[in-house]
Amino acid sequence: MQDDADTSVWSRWDGGWYYTIAADGYWYLAEEQSNIAFFPVLPLLMRTVGFMTGDIISAGVLITHAALLGSLIIAYALMRYEVPNDPDAAERLVLYLAFAPAAFFFSTVYTESLFLLLSLIAVYSARRGWWTIGIAAAIMLSATRIVGVLIVLFMVLEWARSHGFTVRTMFTRQGWRGLINGIVQQPAVLLAIGLIPFGLFSHMLYLNNAYGDPWLFREVQSAWGRSTDQLFVATSDVVRTFIELAAAGEIVPLSMMLSVSALMLTIILSVVAWIRFGTAYGVYMLATVAVSASASLISYFRYAFVMFPMLMVLALVGKRSKVLHYAILVLFASVYGMLTLLFVRDVYFE
Repeated sequence: MQDDADTSVWSRWDGGWYYTIAADGYWYLAEEQSNIAFFPVLPLLMRTVGFMTGDIISAGVLITHAALLGSLIIAYALMRYEVPNDPDAAERLVLYLAFAPAAFFFSTVYTESLFLLLSLIAVYSARRGWWTIGIAAAIMLSATRIVGVLIVLFMVLEWARSHGFTVRTMFTRQGWRGLINGIVQQPAVLLAIGLIPFGLFSHMLYLNNAYGDPWLFREVQSAWGRSTDQLFVATSDVVRTFIELAAAGEIVPLSMMLSVSALMLTIILSVVAWIRFGTAYGVYMLATVAVSASASLISYFRYAFVMFPMLMVLALVGKRSKVLHYAILVLFASVYGMLTLLFVRDVYFE
């Protein structure tokens, strides 16, 4: 079965690491790439579903496709809720998600589709006041990938907003009165929101018990060329090199072009998401951008397209004209097709 994992297009690159966890559990080799860098929710689901399917890889494919379908459904519902006067915006969001340049990762044994589903459930549930569902999804999200823990920012800010405490009211008596009333009326909800990092802490607790270091998942990132000690140094070097190559008219490597373009796009659209959809969306997006780009821009292009608030912004932009809407779709689908072909041919571009 290990040979199947090595050769299957479904479990290529990071997918192979998730397979090893699901099949054999975690292991660690000092100063080498080790699967403890990857969080446990997806491999746990793969192992569980694998008992029924008889094959871990097919279980992973089934999980990611089911998560993708669920993501598109929740994304549609969320956009209808946020923009009730423009039902077409929800359809545009679904199209932009389905044909996003990195959307082929949603169909492979990667965490992208599961991460997207859990983050959408958490956000939509919080917006609707369904705190039990939202917090449960958020806890799982924090055990799916390290940046998943940042959903706690959205949950806290949305809870405060639901009680009238916002950036605009934080210096008013009315705002503080609403916040105090919320604490008195919903102390259990606030305490449960504080449990969201439990998913992350559970992985850290396992690493501490098994290897004596709860931060080992962070330490092994250097084996992939990520710098966790000098934050943003590697990222700034890549951006500077990109600018120098472009200014000199020289060829920019594809991986660099994708990652820097995605970084600029996410920063700009994070600000717009803040303005259009509120503080909770903006803070969550900017924090996710910052953490995702802090160690390096490796895989940043892939990370960018699970930051769904930026696609919500594009869904509104697409309303301006059909030409603009189809231009976005054609651009997305073209890059999607090109990168899918490269992925299938095992040409690395992250």
